[in-house]
Amino acid sequence: MKSANTSVSSIAALNDATLGLFHLKTMLTAGLGFFSAAYDLFIIGYALALIRQEWHPDALVMGLIGSISLLAVLFGAYLFGRIADIYGRRKIYGIEALLMVLGALGSACANDITTLIIFRFILGLGVGGDYPLSSVIMSEYANRDNRGLLVGLTFSFQALGVLIGPGIALALLAAQIDHDLAWRIMLGLGAFPALGAYWMRRSMPESPRWLNRATKSPKNADSSVTSPKPLRHYWRYLLGTAGAWFAFDYAYYGNTISTPMIMHALAPQGGLMANIAWSWIVFAVAAVPGYFLAAFTLDRIGHRRLQLIGFFLHGHSFSCHWRDS
Repeated sequence: MKSANTSVSSIAALNDATLGLFHLKTMLTAGLGFFSAAYDLFIIGYALALIRQEWHPDALVMGLIGSISLLAVLFGAYLFGRIADIYGRRKIYGIEALLMVLGALGSACANDITTLIIFRFILGLGVGGDYPLSSVIMSEYANRDNRGLLVGLTFSFQALGVLIGPGIALALLAAQIDHDLAWRIMLGLGAFPALGAYWMRRSMPESPRWLNRATKSPKNADSSVTSPKPLRHYWRYLLGTAGAWFAFDYAYYGNTISTPMIMHALAPQGGLMANIAWSWIVFAVAAVPGYFLAAFTLDRIGHRRLQLIGFFLHGHSFSCHWRDS
């Protein structure tokens, strides 16, 4: 796909391009960031079960350790998203991956709770930066006919990260690794996919859509592209999409990170390994197929319709649980 070259500025050419190897490479590069982010964010739930046994933090500190990265995601997303709009995607695409590497390794080497919280915050900044950059880059390179598929597959790497986490936790516990070492390995392993993402992103060209915006003038503007609308025109769309994302994250991240504790509350007689195993089964049976099913049906069903179906099923599931309780 020659339109991958940074000299390409035609939006029409990108929209009409045939699905090719460059699309798939970009999807893998962006998806690896989502994999790293999901693993790093959700592995803390399993690590906390062991940290609690070693350091005996109170409930407030436990909650802070588990949520500090999510708070940092907010700042990282805004910071990196804004910088990427000003200076371009390529110049900073990889810096956020290095922050994830630093945060993961620092968390693994932490010798007290304060240090662990600091490095989990650094990790969250990197995750927050990767979310908008990876999704935007994939969206900007995608062609019109396969945009939903490519962006959906990019997000599907998140499901793999969520699945690998409890698998590693089970393997470490089954091997009877000392608990103080086991949780450090869990957190530290998150650095490796982030390093892979950084290595792959070094050769990524700048987004042609960003170059088109940055260099556009009346003389070289693409006639197939309509004039950009003022920022106020997009507030309704921003509130709609961000509001949906907020509602989804409130349920998804809170429940996923707290899965070990939820499983323990449901089956207090079960051991830690049994609870983690049940978590893995839930992700393998429901979450992973759900991600890929959405990716492969998104362009057929329609983006808005599929989202409405997903939120209806989410709401129904939670309302059934509330009635049962």
